[in-house]
Amino acid sequence: MKTLLLTLFVLVCSTWAAGAEKIVFKETFDNADALKKYRIVRQKNGVEFTVEKNALIVHHKDVPYSGFIEIPVPMIKKGRLDFDVTVNPRKNVSSGIGLTLDLYNISTFWHDACGDWRMYFAEPNIKRLPFFNIEPVGHQKIAAVKDYVKKHYRIRFDEEADLVEFYIDDMTDPTAARYDVSIYGRAFYQGGYLKIGSFGYAPDPYVTAISNIVLTEEIPEKNVKNDKKLTLLMEGMTSQHYPVKKLISADDVKNIRQYTFDSPGYCDPNTNNYQYFKLPGFESVANAKYIIFNDAPNVHEALQKKILESVNDGAKLLIMGGFYSLNRGGFMNSKLGNALPVVMDKVWNLGGSDKKPLEINSDGSKAKIYYYLDLKAAADAKVLMYAGKVPLLFQKKYGKGTITVFTGLISGPVTKDIYWKTPVLQKIFALALK
Repeated sequence: MKTLLLTLFVLVCSTWAAGAEKIVFKETFDNADALKKYRIVRQKNGVEFTVEKNALIVHHKDVPYSGFIEIPVPMIKKGRLDFDVTVNPRKNVSSGIGLTLDLYNISTFWHDACGDWRMYFAEPNIKRLPFFNIEPVGHQKIAAVKDYVKKHYRIRFDEEADLVEFYIDDMTDPTAARYDVSIYGRAFYQGGYLKIGSFGYAPDPYVTAISNIVLTEEIPEKNVKNDKKLTLLMEGMTSQHYPVKKLISADDVKNIRQYTFDSPGYCDPNTNNYQYFKLPGFESVANAKYIIFNDAPNVHEALQKKILESVNDGAKLLIMGGFYSLNRGGFMNSKLGNALPVVMDKVWNLGGSDKKPLEINSDGSKAKIYYYLDLKAAADAKVLMYAGKVPLLFQKKYGKGTITVFTGLISGPVTKDIYWKTPVLQKIFALALK
Protein backbone atom coordinates (compact mmCIF):
# COMPACT_ATOMS: atom_id res chain seq x y z
CA MET A 1 0.00 0.00 0.00
CA LYS A 2 2.93 2.37 0.74
CA THR A 3 4.18 1.83 -2.82
CA LEU A 4 0.72 2.69 -4.21
CA LEU A 5 0.48 5.88 -2.13
CA LEU A 6 3.96 6.96 -3.21
CA THR A 7 3.02 6.37 -6.85
CA LEU A 8 -0.13 8.43 -6.44
CA PHE A 9 1.83 11.24 -4.80
CA VAL A 10 4.28 11.35 -7.70
CA LEU A 11 1.43 11.33 -10.24
CA VAL A 12 -0.38 14.14 -8.47
CA CYS A 13 2.71 16.32 -8.16
CA SER A 14 3.89 15.72 -11.71
CA THR A 15 0.53 16.62 -13.26
CA TRP A 16 -0.57 19.45 -10.94
CA ALA A 17 1.45 21.99 -12.90
CA ALA A 18 -0.87 21.52 -15.89
CA GLY A 19 -3.61 23.15 -13.83
CA ALA A 20 -6.53 21.68 -15.78
CA GLU A 21 -6.44 18.07 -14.59
CA LYS A 22 -4.42 15.50 -12.66
CA ILE A 23 -4.35 11.72 -12.49
CA VAL A 24 -5.16 10.57 -8.95
CA PHE A 25 -5.31 6.80 -9.50
CA LYS A 26 -3.96 4.46 -12.16
CA GLU A 27 -4.06 0.68 -12.43
CA THR A 28 -2.39 -1.23 -15.26
CA PHE A 29 -2.37 -4.76 -13.74
CA ASP A 30 1.17 -5.07 -15.06
CA ASN A 31 2.24 -7.84 -12.66
CA ALA A 32 0.77 -10.84 -10.91
CA ASP A 33 1.03 -9.14 -7.51
CA ALA A 34 -1.33 -6.33 -8.50
CA LEU A 35 -4.21 -7.91 -6.60
CA LYS A 36 -2.31 -7.71 -3.30
CA LYS A 37 -3.21 -4.02 -3.09
CA TYR A 38 -6.93 -4.83 -3.15
CA ARG A 39 -9.34 -6.05 -0.49
CA ILE A 40 -10.99 -9.21 -1.83
CA VAL A 41 -14.47 -10.25 -0.69
CA ARG A 42 -15.97 -13.42 -2.17
CA GLN A 43 -18.35 -16.23 -1.34
CA LYS A 44 -17.26 -19.84 -1.38
CA ASN A 45 -17.33 -21.19 -4.96
CA GLY A 46 -18.11 -17.70 -6.19
CA VAL A 47 -16.29 -15.24 -8.45
CA GLU A 48 -12.53 -15.48 -8.84
CA PHE A 49 -9.98 -12.83 -9.84
CA THR A 50 -6.68 -13.33 -11.67
CA VAL A 51 -4.23 -11.06 -13.51
CA GLU A 52 -3.25 -11.97 -17.06
CA LYS A 53 -1.53 -9.92 -19.79
CA ASN A 54 -2.00 -6.51 -18.13
CA ALA A 55 -5.66 -7.11 -17.38
CA LEU A 56 -7.82 -8.16 -14.47
CA ILE A 57 -9.71 -11.33 -15.39
CA VAL A 58 -13.03 -11.72 -13.58
CA HIS A 59 -14.26 -15.32 -13.59
CA HIS A 60 -18.08 -15.22 -13.40
CA LYS A 61 -20.00 -18.12 -11.87
CA ASP A 62 -23.60 -18.82 -11.00
CA VAL A 63 -23.44 -17.48 -7.43
CA PRO A 64 -25.47 -14.24 -7.11
CA TYR A 65 -23.60 -11.28 -5.60
CA SER A 66 -20.63 -13.57 -5.08
CA GLY A 67 -17.87 -11.05 -4.52
CA PHE A 68 -15.72 -8.08 -5.46
CA ILE A 69 -12.35 -6.45 -5.05
CA GLU A 70 -11.99 -2.88 -3.81
CA ILE A 71 -9.33 -0.26 -3.31
CA PRO A 72 -9.48 3.21 -1.72
CA VAL A 73 -9.29 6.10 -4.19
CA PRO A 74 -9.22 9.87 -3.56
CA MET A 75 -12.57 11.60 -3.22
CA ILE A 76 -12.77 14.13 -6.06
CA LYS A 77 -15.78 16.26 -6.93
CA LYS A 78 -15.29 16.50 -10.68
CA GLY A 79 -13.47 14.06 -12.89
CA ARG A 80 -13.57 10.98 -15.02
CA LEU A 81 -12.82 7.28 -14.81
CA ASP A 82 -11.43 5.68 -17.98
CA PHE A 83 -11.01 1.95 -18.52
CA ASP A 84 -11.14 -0.84 -21.12
CA VAL A 85 -13.41 -3.88 -20.95
CA THR A 86 -13.68 -7.01 -23.08
CA VAL A 87 -16.75 -9.13 -22.41
CA ASN A 88 -16.20 -12.86 -22.84
CA PRO A 89 -12.80 -12.64 -24.62
CA ARG A 90 -12.51 -16.45 -24.62
CA LYS A 91 -15.75 -16.69 -26.59
CA ASN A 92 -17.54 -18.98 -24.20
CA VAL A 93 -21.29 -18.97 -23.91
CA SER A 94 -22.26 -15.86 -21.88
CA SER A 95 -25.92 -15.73 -20.96
CA GLY A 96 -25.84 -14.05 -17.58
CA ILE A 97 -25.19 -10.78 -15.79
CA GLY A 98 -21.51 -10.42 -15.09
CA LEU A 99 -19.02 -7.63 -14.50
CA THR A 100 -19.81 -4.84 -12.04
CA LEU A 101 -17.86 -1.61 -11.56
CA ASP A 102 -18.56 0.96 -8.85
CA LEU A 103 -16.97 4.32 -8.11
CA TYR A 104 -18.31 6.23 -5.10
CA ASN A 105 -22.11 6.09 -5.50
CA ILE A 106 -21.93 5.39 -9.25
CA SER A 107 -22.70 1.76 -10.08
CA THR A 108 -22.57 0.09 -13.47
CA PHE A 109 -22.75 -3.47 -14.72
CA TRP A 110 -22.66 -5.46 -17.93
CA HIS A 111 -25.83 -7.38 -18.75
CA ASP A 112 -24.33 -10.00 -21.04
CA ALA A 113 -27.59 -11.85 -21.69
CA CYS A 114 -29.01 -8.61 -23.13
CA GLY A 115 -25.69 -7.44 -24.56
CA ASP A 116 -25.50 -4.01 -22.95
CA TRP A 117 -23.89 -1.80 -20.29
CA ARG A 118 -26.15 -0.43 -17.56
CA MET A 119 -26.11 2.19 -14.83
CA TYR A 120 -27.58 1.55 -11.41
CA PHE A 121 -28.80 4.08 -8.85
CA ALA A 122 -30.79 2.42 -6.09
CA GLU A 123 -34.55 2.88 -5.92
CA PRO A 124 -37.17 1.47 -3.50
CA ASN A 125 -38.09 -2.20 -3.81
CA ILE A 126 -41.70 -1.16 -4.49
CA LYS A 127 -40.55 -0.36 -8.03
CA ARG A 128 -39.40 -3.93 -8.65
CA LEU A 129 -41.37 -5.87 -11.23
CA PRO A 130 -42.99 -8.85 -9.48
CA PHE A 131 -41.31 -11.48 -11.66
CA PHE A 132 -37.75 -10.04 -11.23
CA ASN A 133 -36.06 -11.31 -8.10
CA ILE A 134 -32.40 -11.06 -9.10
CA GLU A 135 -31.89 -7.83 -11.02
CA PRO A 136 -31.51 -4.66 -8.92
CA VAL A 137 -34.14 -1.96 -8.75
CA GLY A 138 -33.07 1.23 -10.46
CA HIS A 139 -30.96 0.03 -13.39
CA GLN A 140 -31.09 1.66 -16.82
CA LYS A 141 -29.52 0.70 -20.13
CA ILE A 142 -26.63 2.89 -21.25
CA ALA A 143 -25.71 1.32 -24.60
CA ALA A 144 -25.36 -1.98 -26.47
CA VAL A 145 -22.08 -3.85 -26.03
CA LYS A 146 -20.75 -6.69 -28.18
CA ASP A 147 -18.93 -9.73 -26.83
CA TYR A 148 -15.28 -10.46 -27.70
CA VAL A 149 -14.52 -6.79 -28.58
CA LYS A 150 -12.40 -4.53 -26.36
CA LYS A 151 -14.21 -1.24 -25.74
CA HIS A 152 -13.01 1.96 -24.12
CA TYR A 153 -15.33 3.40 -21.47
CA ARG A 154 -15.51 6.69 -19.61
CA ILE A 155 -17.61 7.72 -16.63
CA ARG A 156 -17.52 11.49 -16.21
CA PHE A 157 -18.99 13.08 -13.09
CA ASP A 158 -19.59 16.41 -11.41
CA GLU A 159 -20.62 16.21 -7.76
CA GLU A 160 -21.82 19.82 -7.52
CA ALA A 161 -24.06 19.44 -10.61
CA ASP A 162 -25.32 15.96 -9.60
CA LEU A 163 -24.21 14.90 -13.10
CA VAL A 164 -22.93 11.59 -14.42
CA GLU A 165 -22.13 11.06 -18.12
CA PHE A 166 -21.38 7.68 -19.70
CA TYR A 167 -19.22 7.27 -22.82
CA ILE A 168 -18.22 4.30 -25.01
CA ASP A 169 -15.41 4.72 -27.57
CA ASP A 170 -16.64 8.09 -28.92
CA MET A 171 -15.58 10.62 -26.31
CA THR A 172 -17.16 13.72 -27.90
CA ASP A 173 -20.58 13.29 -26.30
CA PRO A 174 -22.04 10.88 -23.75
CA THR A 175 -24.07 7.94 -24.94
CA ALA A 176 -26.23 8.41 -21.81
CA ALA A 177 -26.37 10.71 -18.81
CA ARG A 178 -28.04 11.19 -15.44
CA TYR A 179 -28.57 14.71 -14.14
CA ASP A 180 -30.20 14.01 -10.81
CA VAL A 181 -27.91 11.74 -8.81
CA SER A 182 -25.53 12.28 -5.92
CA ILE A 183 -21.98 11.21 -6.84
CA TYR A 184 -21.01 10.52 -3.24
CA GLY A 185 -24.38 9.28 -2.02
CA ARG A 186 -27.00 11.13 0.00
CA ALA A 187 -25.84 9.46 3.24
CA PHE A 188 -22.62 11.59 3.20
CA TYR A 189 -19.65 10.02 1.44
CA GLN A 190 -20.84 6.49 0.82
CA GLY A 191 -17.33 5.51 -0.05
CA GLY A 192 -14.06 6.61 -1.61
CA TYR A 193 -13.58 3.24 -3.26
CA LEU A 194 -13.28 1.66 -6.65
CA LYS A 195 -15.00 -1.73 -6.67
CA ILE A 196 -14.88 -4.42 -9.36
CA GLY A 197 -16.95 -7.56 -8.99
CA SER A 198 -19.49 -9.97 -10.39
CA PHE A 199 -23.23 -9.89 -10.41
CA GLY A 200 -22.97 -13.64 -10.17
CA TYR A 201 -25.72 -14.73 -12.52
CA ALA A 202 -23.84 -16.91 -14.98
CA PRO A 203 -25.45 -20.28 -15.76
CA ASP A 204 -22.53 -20.81 -18.17
CA PRO A 205 -19.27 -19.68 -16.48
CA TYR A 206 -17.21 -17.18 -18.47
CA VAL A 207 -14.70 -14.36 -17.96
CA THR A 208 -14.48 -10.61 -18.48
CA ALA A 209 -11.26 -8.61 -18.85
CA ILE A 210 -10.79 -5.07 -17.52
CA SER A 211 -7.65 -2.98 -17.93
CA ASN A 212 -6.09 0.50 -18.19
CA ILE A 213 -8.01 2.07 -15.32
CA VAL A 214 -7.31 5.78 -14.83
CA LEU A 215 -9.11 8.17 -12.45
CA THR A 216 -8.52 11.82 -13.39
CA GLU A 217 -9.54 14.92 -11.48
CA GLU A 218 -10.74 17.82 -13.62
CA ILE A 219 -9.82 21.14 -12.05
CA PRO A 220 -11.96 24.14 -13.01
CA GLU A 221 -9.96 27.06 -14.32
CA LYS A 222 -11.06 30.65 -13.80
CA ASN A 223 -11.43 33.10 -16.67
CA VAL A 224 -11.16 30.39 -19.32
CA LYS A 225 -12.74 31.40 -22.62
CA ASN A 226 -14.69 28.63 -24.36
CA ASP A 227 -13.75 28.06 -27.97
CA LYS A 228 -17.23 28.43 -29.44
CA LYS A 229 -17.08 26.61 -32.77
CA LEU A 230 -19.67 23.83 -32.54
CA THR A 231 -23.13 23.73 -34.10
CA LEU A 232 -25.39 21.49 -32.02
CA LEU A 233 -28.40 20.32 -34.01
CA MET A 234 -31.33 18.54 -32.35
CA GLU A 235 -33.12 16.91 -35.30
CA GLY A 236 -36.89 16.45 -35.31
CA MET A 237 -39.48 14.61 -37.36
CA THR A 238 -39.83 17.28 -40.06
CA SER A 239 -36.23 18.49 -39.98
CA GLN A 240 -35.55 17.29 -43.54
CA HIS A 241 -37.44 20.38 -44.69
CA TYR A 242 -35.01 22.57 -42.79
CA PRO A 243 -31.67 21.58 -44.44
CA VAL A 244 -29.39 23.15 -41.87
CA LYS A 245 -26.18 22.12 -43.63
CA LYS A 246 -27.24 24.22 -46.62
CA LEU A 247 -28.27 27.14 -44.45
CA ILE A 248 -25.05 27.65 -42.48
CA SER A 249 -21.52 28.34 -43.65
CA ALA A 250 -19.11 25.63 -44.85
CA ASP A 251 -16.89 26.24 -41.80
CA ASP A 252 -19.83 25.73 -39.46
CA VAL A 253 -20.82 22.50 -41.26
CA LYS A 254 -17.39 21.08 -40.39
CA ASN A 255 -18.17 21.50 -36.71
CA ILE A 256 -21.76 20.26 -36.65
CA ARG A 257 -22.97 17.58 -34.23
CA GLN A 258 -26.42 16.07 -34.76
CA TYR A 259 -28.75 14.49 -32.20
CA THR A 260 -31.93 12.61 -33.03
CA PHE A 261 -34.86 11.33 -30.98
CA ASP A 262 -37.65 8.82 -31.17
CA SER A 263 -41.26 9.14 -30.08
CA PRO A 264 -42.33 5.57 -29.38
CA GLY A 265 -45.95 4.71 -28.85
CA TYR A 266 -49.09 6.77 -29.32
CA CYS A 267 -48.92 10.53 -28.73
CA ASP A 268 -52.18 12.09 -27.59
CA PRO A 269 -52.71 15.86 -27.77
CA ASN A 270 -51.42 16.39 -24.24
CA THR A 271 -48.40 14.11 -23.89
CA ASN A 272 -45.47 12.87 -25.90
CA ASN A 273 -43.04 10.11 -25.00
CA TYR A 274 -39.78 11.59 -26.28
CA GLN A 275 -36.41 9.91 -25.97
CA TYR A 276 -33.21 11.22 -27.55
CA PHE A 277 -30.82 8.54 -28.72
CA LYS A 278 -27.95 10.77 -27.64
CA LEU A 279 -27.56 14.31 -26.33
CA PRO A 280 -24.69 16.80 -26.20
CA GLY A 281 -22.55 16.74 -23.09
CA PHE A 282 -21.95 19.80 -20.96
CA GLU A 283 -18.61 20.48 -22.68
CA SER A 284 -20.21 20.46 -26.13
CA VAL A 285 -22.88 22.89 -24.98
CA ALA A 286 -20.28 25.23 -23.47
CA ASN A 287 -18.35 25.23 -26.77
CA ALA A 288 -21.42 25.77 -28.97
CA LYS A 289 -21.61 28.66 -31.39
CA TYR A 290 -25.10 27.69 -32.57
CA ILE A 291 -27.69 25.52 -30.81
CA ILE A 292 -30.63 24.59 -33.04
CA PHE A 293 -33.78 22.69 -32.11
CA ASN A 294 -35.10 21.66 -35.52
CA ASP A 295 -38.71 20.77 -34.71
CA ALA A 296 -37.27 18.85 -31.77
CA PRO A 297 -38.39 18.49 -28.13
CA ASN A 298 -36.87 19.92 -24.99
CA VAL A 299 -34.08 18.30 -22.97
CA HIS A 300 -33.49 17.65 -19.27
CA GLU A 301 -33.56 20.68 -16.97
CA ALA A 302 -29.85 20.46 -16.13
CA LEU A 303 -29.01 20.56 -19.84
CA GLN A 304 -31.44 23.46 -20.34
CA LYS A 305 -29.51 25.36 -17.69
CA LYS A 306 -26.21 24.72 -19.50
CA ILE A 307 -27.75 25.82 -22.81
CA LEU A 308 -28.82 29.12 -21.27
CA GLU A 309 -25.36 29.57 -19.74
CA SER A 310 -23.83 29.03 -23.18
CA VAL A 311 -26.21 31.53 -24.79
CA ASN A 312 -25.44 34.02 -22.06
CA ASP A 313 -21.79 33.52 -22.99
CA GLY A 314 -22.45 34.28 -26.67
CA ALA A 315 -24.10 31.28 -28.35
CA LYS A 316 -27.06 31.71 -30.73
CA LEU A 317 -30.10 29.56 -29.90
CA LEU A 318 -32.67 28.91 -32.66
CA ILE A 319 -35.87 26.94 -32.16
CA MET A 320 -37.79 25.98 -35.31
CA GLY A 321 -41.38 25.30 -34.35
CA GLY A 322 -43.25 22.17 -35.28
CA PHE A 323 -45.45 19.37 -34.01
CA TYR A 324 -42.60 18.14 -31.78
CA SER A 325 -41.38 21.49 -30.51
CA LEU A 326 -42.38 24.38 -28.25
CA ASN A 327 -45.76 23.67 -26.56
CA ARG A 328 -45.99 19.95 -27.28
CA GLY A 329 -42.23 19.49 -27.06
CA GLY A 330 -42.08 20.12 -23.34
CA PHE A 331 -40.82 23.72 -23.43
CA MET A 332 -43.84 25.24 -21.69
CA ASN A 333 -43.19 26.05 -18.00
CA SER A 334 -39.59 24.83 -18.28
CA LYS A 335 -36.36 26.68 -17.49
CA LEU A 336 -35.58 27.01 -21.20
CA GLY A 337 -39.17 27.71 -22.21
CA ASN A 338 -39.46 30.58 -19.76
CA ALA A 339 -36.43 32.23 -21.39
CA LEU A 340 -37.86 32.11 -24.92
CA PRO A 341 -39.11 35.22 -26.75
CA VAL A 342 -42.63 33.73 -26.97
CA VAL A 343 -45.38 33.09 -24.43
CA MET A 344 -46.86 29.58 -24.31
CA ASP A 345 -50.09 29.39 -22.35
CA LYS A 346 -51.51 26.01 -23.39
CA VAL A 347 -50.41 22.68 -24.85
CA TRP A 348 -51.46 23.44 -28.42
CA ASN A 349 -51.71 26.94 -29.95
CA LEU A 350 -52.49 25.88 -33.52
CA GLY A 351 -53.45 28.49 -36.07
CA GLY A 352 -54.02 28.50 -39.84
CA SER A 353 -55.99 26.65 -42.49
CA ASP A 354 -55.52 24.44 -45.56
CA LYS A 355 -57.70 26.81 -47.58
CA LYS A 356 -56.37 30.23 -46.58
CA PRO A 357 -52.59 30.49 -46.82
CA LEU A 358 -50.89 33.58 -45.46
CA GLU A 359 -48.15 35.43 -47.30
CA ILE A 360 -44.93 35.95 -45.37
CA ASN A 361 -43.71 39.54 -45.37
CA SER A 362 -39.96 39.38 -45.89
CA ASP A 363 -38.13 41.95 -48.03
CA GLY A 364 -40.56 41.55 -50.90
CA SER A 365 -40.11 37.76 -51.14
CA LYS A 366 -43.38 35.93 -51.67
CA ALA A 367 -43.84 32.78 -49.66
CA LYS A 368 -46.93 30.98 -48.36
CA ILE A 369 -47.56 29.41 -45.01
CA TYR A 370 -50.67 27.45 -44.02
CA TYR A 371 -50.22 26.50 -40.37
CA TYR A 372 -48.35 28.07 -37.47
CA LEU A 373 -48.23 28.15 -33.70
CA ASP A 374 -50.29 31.17 -32.68
CA LEU A 375 -48.02 32.65 -30.00
CA LYS A 376 -47.46 36.13 -28.64
CA ALA A 377 -44.14 37.86 -28.12
CA ALA A 378 -42.68 38.00 -24.62
CA ALA A 379 -42.31 41.43 -23.06
CA ASP A 380 -38.57 41.63 -23.78
CA ALA A 381 -38.77 40.27 -27.36
CA LYS A 382 -39.16 41.74 -30.83
CA VAL A 383 -40.86 40.32 -33.93
CA LEU A 384 -38.61 39.99 -36.99
CA MET A 385 -41.08 38.46 -39.46
CA TYR A 386 -44.85 38.34 -40.01
CA ALA A 387 -47.30 36.39 -42.15
CA GLY A 388 -49.95 39.01 -42.77
CA LYS A 389 -50.55 40.26 -39.25
CA VAL A 390 -49.47 36.99 -37.62
CA PRO A 391 -46.02 37.16 -35.95
CA LEU A 392 -43.76 34.26 -37.00
CA LEU A 393 -40.16 35.03 -36.05
CA PHE A 394 -39.35 36.23 -32.53
CA GLN A 395 -36.02 37.20 -31.03
CA LYS A 396 -34.57 38.48 -27.79
CA LYS A 397 -31.12 39.22 -26.46
CA TYR A 398 -29.88 36.93 -23.71
CA GLY A 399 -26.58 38.03 -22.21
CA LYS A 400 -24.03 38.06 -25.02
CA GLY A 401 -26.17 35.80 -27.22
CA THR A 402 -29.64 35.68 -28.73
CA ILE A 403 -32.65 33.37 -28.64
CA THR A 404 -34.78 33.13 -31.78
CA VAL A 405 -38.03 31.22 -32.28
CA PHE A 406 -39.80 30.50 -35.58
CA THR A 407 -43.40 29.35 -35.14
CA GLY A 408 -44.20 28.09 -38.64
CA LEU A 409 -45.22 24.47 -39.20
CA ILE A 410 -44.39 22.04 -41.99
CA SER A 411 -47.99 21.38 -42.93
CA GLY A 412 -50.55 22.17 -45.60
CA PRO A 413 -50.49 21.90 -49.43
CA VAL A 414 -47.02 21.73 -50.95
CA THR A 415 -46.50 24.40 -53.61
CA LYS A 416 -43.47 26.03 -55.22
CA ASP A 417 -43.94 29.07 -53.03
CA ILE A 418 -44.39 27.19 -49.74
CA TYR A 419 -42.08 29.01 -47.32
CA TRP A 420 -39.59 26.19 -46.75
CA LYS A 421 -38.89 26.02 -50.50
CA THR A 422 -38.17 29.75 -50.85
CA PRO A 423 -35.40 32.20 -49.85
CA VAL A 424 -37.49 33.03 -46.77
CA LEU A 425 -35.95 30.00 -45.04
CA GLN A 426 -32.43 31.35 -45.65
CA LYS A 427 -33.64 34.70 -44.31
CA ILE A 428 -34.85 33.07 -41.08
CA PHE A 429 -31.47 31.43 -40.45
CA ALA A 430 -29.58 34.59 -41.38
CA LEU A 431 -31.55 36.65 -38.87
CA ALA A 432 -31.25 34.00 -36.15
CA LEU A 433 -27.54 33.21 -36.48
CA LYS A 434 -26.00 36.54 -37.46
